[in-house]
Amino acid sequence: MLEHYTIINVQEARQDAAAILDVLATVMKRRSGGKISLLNYYKEVPISFEAEVKNIDKGVVEVTVHSVQAAAIAMQKATLIQCELLPHPVVAKVLSIDAVSKFALLGSLAYATIPSERRKYVRVKVADRLDVTFRDGTKSISGQIYDISIGGVAILARDEVPIEEHDRGTVTMDLKGTSLTADCALLRKGAVNGQFKYVFELNVVNTKSEHQISHFINLQQAEIVRELREMMTKW
Repeated sequence: MLEHYTIINVQEARQDAAAILDVLATVMKRRSGGKISLLNYYKEVPISFEAEVKNIDKGVVEVTVHSVQAAAIAMQKATLIQCELLPHPVVAKVLSIDAVSKFALLGSLAYATIPSERRKYVRVKVADRLDVTFRDGTKSISGQIYDISIGGVAILARDEVPIEEHDRGTVTMDLKGTSLTADCALLRKGAVNGQFKYVFELNVVNTKSEHQISHFINLQQAEIVRELREMMTKW
């Protein structure tokens, strides 16, 4: 989850932590209950549910958490706190979590920015091996979809292809039985687990194509949430 936030300092770290605890203490004393939101990312999908601040003691915050959220933070050992009274999101280390009672102890609080919140489109990682091919007339890249949004797709391929940023072409994707072709441009290249990663910006020009990608993303999100729920039943 480290790639989804960056720690920032408003004052010195201890002062920031004290200020955060003061705000959470104020939230806890509200008549409506100490409601905050927790945010995690699992396979690029934002997992966010309400939580309630139950107790604060010596810098440790005790909260109740949703079962799906509990599965995410148990794996990642961290979560992001969002609250209208906080000037910035807060990253918290998960000190312990009780999967049965849905209680978590949070500490090491710090302000953070969440770059992924500035994304225009929701992006999801794709677990299934779905074929995708890029072509520009002279070169081609064949591989599997790594992640996808309405505005972009990342390809994982075994072979390195001499293609430069902003080079344009088309991608043809298999979205679980639905074939889709769209114009695209290379944004950047990288590597993942020994394979080459090519990230393309998609130029989706019709409503039907947007609907196809949106439907596929919605199915992926539902599958990811189901996966988290199943994890909880096994604990």
